[in-house]
Amino acid sequence: MQQKRNIRLLISLSVLTIITALLIFLFNRTDNVVDKTVFRIADLRLVDRVVLEHDSSKVELKLDASGRWKAKDQLADRSMIDVLFATLQQAEPKRRVSDKLADSLATYLKRNGTAVTLYQGNESPLRFYAGGNPSKSQAYFVKEGDEDVYLMVIPGYRVYTSGIFELEASGWKDKYVFGFNWQNFKKLSVSFAASPADNFDVTMDKLPVIEGVQADTAKLNSFLDNVSLLTADQYLTKSQAVAYDSARFVPPVEISVSDLSGKVYSLRLYAEPGKQVVFGMVQGEYPAVFNSRKVLPLMKSKGWFVKK
Repeated sequence: MQQKRNIRLLISLSVLTIITALLIFLFNRTDNVVDKTVFRIADLRLVDRVVLEHDSSKVELKLDASGRWKAKDQLADRSMIDVLFATLQQAEPKRRVSDKLADSLATYLKRNGTAVTLYQGNESPLRFYAGGNPSKSQAYFVKEGDEDVYLMVIPGYRVYTSGIFELEASGWKDKYVFGFNWQNFKKLSVSFAASPADNFDVTMDKLPVIEGVQADTAKLNSFLDNVSLLTADQYLTKSQAVAYDSARFVPPVEISVSDLSGKVYSLRLYAEPGKQVVFGMVQGEYPAVFNSRKVLPLMKSKGWFVKK
């Protein structure tokens, strides 16, 4: 009887030991003790410049004196800026990567990830590297000068947290092709490579006029509205633009607009008959695609505007 009692006590003691060890493990997991604010700064509203560096590419997002964000001196897409700051505000570590993996992963991120640097004036309160696994299902951050690597998440969302930092320069550009104040409009020129006789210029003489043509005011105003409101459906990466190289052999239409300061905004359109998508080059360096319904109303010859 005593022997059975001792066996029961031994079993109970073993179970209690296992439960105690399990509780110690659970309450000391990295998930529970990680600092959720390790990649946050006190006040994001003071950030006026963000630099993203990956391999040999560099994207600089800068707040100008008028309160507008720009990328490479071009207006930045406000929605993407909002996503960037929402990510910086909400991203937090789910756990710290084990010491066994941290060293190699930190080296990988610093070589292959995106270096993210935040500026407040001339001060830089935060610099870190962002990247992820090949399938882009897990995101990792590591601070400059640190070897602690963290698996990053945005609570409540199943997103690849590092994705916003990996955008190419074209991904930050404002979707408005002619994104400037049209009160500063000086001259608009339309040229047709295949038929130069159809070229025309629109200038401002209190009201817009086409040089050498008595234009239909309603048609001209509608045309200018369509130009000023034109948005790209998508800016393409260099690899994506390769698929549209054949479009370059089609005689293009070019629209250029100059403002009062002399700055020129340009768009070349390579439309192919029967195609739903039109390829374009914005400012000579940003490949983009447009729905044909947006751009066909812009491909009007000088004669179309003549008042009947």
